[in-house]
Amino acid sequence: NPVQVFDDTGGFGFQSATVTIDIGGCTATDFINITWVPFDVPEVVSDMTICQNSVVQLAEQIESLSTTYQWTPEEGLLPSAQVSGPFAMPDQTTTYTLVSTAGTGDTACKDTASVTLTVLPADIDIDQGDTTFICLGETATLTNTHTPNALDIMWSPSEFLTVISPEEVEVTPPASQYYYATIETADCVVTDSIWVQVDSLPDLSIMADPMKPSYCEGEEVLLSSPTYEPAHFSAIEHFWDPNGPGAQTPDSFLNMVIIALEDFTYIRTTTVNACTSVDSIFIKVTPVTSISVVPSDTTVCPGDQVQLTIEGPAELTEFMWMPPDGLSCTDCREPIATAQQSVTYQVEAEFEGCPVGASATINVPSQFFSYTGPTVVCPGTTVLLNSIFLPGAIYNWTSSNGSVNTTEPQPSTTLNETTTFNLTASLGECTFETSFTIEVLEDFTVSVEQPGTSCPGDAVTLSAVADPSSPNINYSWTNATTGQMVTGNPVTVNPVETATWTLTATDACFTNTVDVVVEVAPQFGVTVSPAQDNVIAGTPSTFTASATTAGIDFVWQEIPGGAQVGTGPSITVTNCESQQYQVTGTDFNGCTQTAFAEQIVSDAFSVGTPILLAQNGDTIVFSDPLMGVDSAIYEGEQVEMVVEVTPPISGATYIWVVNGDTITTTQDPSSGLLFLPEVSFDINSFFEVIVVGPSGCDDRGVLEHFILNNPVEAPNVFTPNNDQKNDKFALVSLRPVEILDFRVWNRWGKLVYDNKDGQGFWDGTINGKPAASDVYVFSITYQIPGSNNPMKPLRGDLTLLR
Repeated sequence: NPVQVFDDTGGFGFQSATVTIDIGGCTATDFINITWVPFDVPEVVSDMTICQNSVVQLAEQIESLSTTYQWTPEEGLLPSAQVSGPFAMPDQTTTYTLVSTAGTGDTACKDTASVTLTVLPADIDIDQGDTTFICLGETATLTNTHTPNALDIMWSPSEFLTVISPEEVEVTPPASQYYYATIETADCVVTDSIWVQVDSLPDLSIMADPMKPSYCEGEEVLLSSPTYEPAHFSAIEHFWDPNGPGAQTPDSFLNMVIIALEDFTYIRTTTVNACTSVDSIFIKVTPVTSISVVPSDTTVCPGDQVQLTIEGPAELTEFMWMPPDGLSCTDCREPIATAQQSVTYQVEAEFEGCPVGASATINVPSQFFSYTGPTVVCPGTTVLLNSIFLPGAIYNWTSSNGSVNTTEPQPSTTLNETTTFNLTASLGECTFETSFTIEVLEDFTVSVEQPGTSCPGDAVTLSAVADPSSPNINYSWTNATTGQMVTGNPVTVNPVETATWTLTATDACFTNTVDVVVEVAPQFGVTVSPAQDNVIAGTPSTFTASATTAGIDFVWQEIPGGAQVGTGPSITVTNCESQQYQVTGTDFNGCTQTAFAEQIVSDAFSVGTPILLAQNGDTIVFSDPLMGVDSAIYEGEQVEMVVEVTPPISGATYIWVVNGDTITTTQDPSSGLLFLPEVSFDINSFFEVIVVGPSGCDDRGVLEHFILNNPVEAPNVFTPNNDQKNDKFALVSLRPVEILDFRVWNRWGKLVYDNKDGQGFWDGTINGKPAASDVYVFSITYQIPGSNNPMKPLRGDLTLLR
C-alpha cells in the first residue's frame, strides 16, 4: 500500500521508516524519520461570573518543554500571558483566548481555547493606601471610595473606632493593627484593609553633663537623653539644629558633645514615623576673662615685703597662690610677699566658676655671702671666709679677736683660737649682715675608770672621760692579747681572761692613748655523775656534782620549772616520771657554771582498758545508740568494773571514776557492784580506773560507753475513781519495762499488793475492795529489755485519793 499510517503507541517519540518500490526488477528506496512532539494542552476553566477584584486562575498550570502558550488580552495576567494557567483579576467582563503551540512550521500542532469572565461591579478602596502612621494617643481619619454607590459599608474591628459617615471613620488604637472596610452586594463581598502603625517616643529630655548653672568658654559639655532600647523605636531619627555652635559630634546622634562657646539654646528634633518631639536645652556660657597681678615684675632687697594685688572682676573667688613660701596668705586677693630670693608667683582664681590665672615676678639680688669651709679646725688652719662675690657690693669684715678688719669681699685668715667673724655688706638700698664662729680645737687628756673583777664571758663596760669633753672625739678600744677592737664610748666587752685594753682617743687634730687592765676570774668547770640514770618508777637515784676548782657551792633545780630540790654536791631523788636536773656551781667571785643530769623513769606497771561486767558476769561491750549497737546500760543500773594490771602488783590502790566523779576506791582490780550515776540525757561516758602503786606512782585506763537516760518514773499520787484518769498506780516510762517485783504496803506495814496477778499495776483495791484514801509505801524492781541488769529499785510514798 503506497499509503502507510504510523503512530507512537510505544511512546518512544521517534521512528524511522524505509519505503521500497520494485517495478520490473528495478527497485527504488527512500527513508523518512518521524518525530512525535509532546503537545501539552491545559484544561481551560468554564465561563463564569465573578465579583470585581476577584482573582481567577484561567487554566491548569503545566510545566512543558515542548508547548508554548499565549493568552490574549495580556493586560493584568500574572505572572505573565505566556504560562498555561495565569491569574486574572479583570475590572470588567473580559474574554481570554489561549493558543497552545507545539513544534514549528507547517507541521506545528496548535490548539485554541477561550473563557469569558463576567464581572459584577463591586469595589472598595481605603483612600489612605495600605499603611498609615499615627503617634500613640493620636487619631487617624480613614476614608473609602466604593462602587456601586448607596451600599452599606462595614468597618472593623469596632474597638477604638468612631464612625463619622459610611465613607469616613476615625481610629485611635493603642497599638498597631489592621482595619477593614467591607461592602456586600447580592453576589459579592469585597474587603479592603489598611495597617495603622502606632508609634511612640522614648523619654527625650535633654540634660547637660556636667550639670551646672553656667559653663566656662571652651569647656566640653555632653548633651544627653536617657538611653532606650533601639529595637522598640526602629524608625527613630534625630536631627540637631545645625546652627548650634561648638558641635563635636554628628547632628544625627541622640546625644551631642559640644564645646561651650556662647549662650545658645540647642534644639533636637526626633521623629518616629508620625511622632515628632522637639527638645531643647539652654547652655549659658561665661566668656573667658583675664586677670593680672600688680606689680607684675619688681626688684626688692632680700627680706623686703611686697604687696601683690590681683586686678580683675570683683566677682573673682577661690584664690590659690603658688609657691606658698614667703606669702602672708595663699587664698586671698592681696597677699604680702617676703622674698629672700628671686621668685615667680602663680595665682589661680575662679570667675563665675571658670578658672583664670596670672603671675608676678619678684627679683631679689643674688647672695652677698656664703661660707663653705669647716666650722671646726686645727690650730694654724687657713680658711676663705666668703666663697662668692656680688659685683658692686660693699663689704666690711671684723673679727672677735681683731685678726680681721678689711673691706675685701673674700678675705682669708689663719686661725689659732676660736674666732667669731662679722660681715656687713650693701648693694644700693639693700643691706646684709651676718656673723659666724669657727672653732679651733684644743688638745685634751683622757682617762678610763678601772672596772672590777668579772666572770669569764660576762659583760664589762669600759667608759672614758675626756678633758675638755668634745662630741668630736672618736674612741677606739683594742685588746692587747686577742687584737679585738671595738669603737665608741662607753663600750661593752665580754672577756674570758684577764687582758689589757688600750684606748685611742682622736679628734680632728689630736690623738691620746691610755691602758686599762680588765681582771677576769679563773675559769672552772662542773660535771655530774651519773649524767643519766635509768630506773623503774619509784626507785631513787643519786647524782653527784664535782668542780675543777675547790670551794664551789652547788644548787640543784628541776628543769623545766626551776624548783630547787637540793644544795651540796649530791642529791637523791625519786620520781614517777622522767625528770631532768640542773646543778649550778658558784665560786667566791660569784661566777657560775652549770651541768645537767637526767633520771629516765620506766613504768613499774601498766593498766589496761577497764571492762564493764553485768551482775551475771557477762562483759558489756561498747554501745552507740546512734549506730544501733544494742548493749545498753542505764543510769541507776548496777555494773562491775574490772581491770588488768601488768605485771600484777600488791599493795596498790584502785580509784574508780565515772565521768570525772570518783565512785569508789578498792584494794583489788575490781570495783565491786556499783550504781551508775544519773544523767539528764543519753551521754557517751568515760569509765576510768586510776591505779596507785606502793611507791605512789600511778597509771590509768579509760573505757568509753554510753549511759542512757532512765526514762522510768513512779508517780506519788493516783485517784482510782473509775473516771479513766489516773485510775492506776504504775510506772511511767517511754520504753517498755519488765516488772520484776511490785509491792505496796499501808502505813502500818501491811502488804496490800504484790503483783501476783502479773498486771504490773495496782488498781487501788485490797482483796477486791476499794482501798481507803491514805498514804502508802511502794517498792518496784524492774528491768528495761536490752539492758544487762535490773535497775535500782524505786521506793517511795504514794498518796491514794478518792
